[in-house]
Amino acid sequence: AGVDTLNTHATYLDGSALRVVGEVVNRTGSSIDSLRVTADVFNQGQLVDTELTRIWNSVVAEGKVCFKVNFWPAPTNWNSYNLTRSYQAGGAATLGLNVFNNNGAATQSGDYEIVGQVRNDGTQRAESVEVISTLYDANGTVVDCEESYIYTTDLNPGETSSFKVTFSQRASYENVAGYHLHIQGRPTAVSLTAPTPPD
Repeated sequence: AGVDTLNTHATYLDGSALRVVGEVVNRTGSSIDSLRVTADVFNQGQLVDTELTRIWNSVVAEGKVCFKVNFWPAPTNWNSYNLTRSYQAGGAATLGLNVFNNNGAATQSGDYEIVGQVRNDGTQRAESVEVISTLYDANGTVVDCEESYIYTTDLNPGETSSFKVTFSQRASYENVAGYHLHIQGRPTAVSLTAPTPPD
């Protein structure tokens, strides 16, 4: 058990940029913090470029989450890449955030959109709530990775907010066969103040 990069990663060109997309899975049994993924690009074993990305919100609970490493401009004359990750143990992930009423589809403009709602079924206020979305092809390979904050950003216990995640960097999303949603936020204590009784 640990934190591993899944063998679902891939690359694509977006204009003058190279995107490396994939997934990291947390099997430690607890949340991790400061998760980063580094992509090293090689030409016949010679390092030609390197870039780093930090997983959004930086607190990842048990489960998997996607990443995207961006190279701009795209390196030339490369034929392989290697992914490494680093993280710190600990980090308090918000519990009780649930997604529902979600669906995804290609748009007329060629983008792909996922809409849905998130409800806080926990006992703590959740701040900076975001939805990290992974698109897959029929083989389970990552097509793209994007994130979006919910419309209200924060959720008190029992509150619900909607979200929309838009994918637009690929030339086409016709090969999308499914998606995965990872919901996360940072917990804060809820302080309720009773009204002051009249004199």
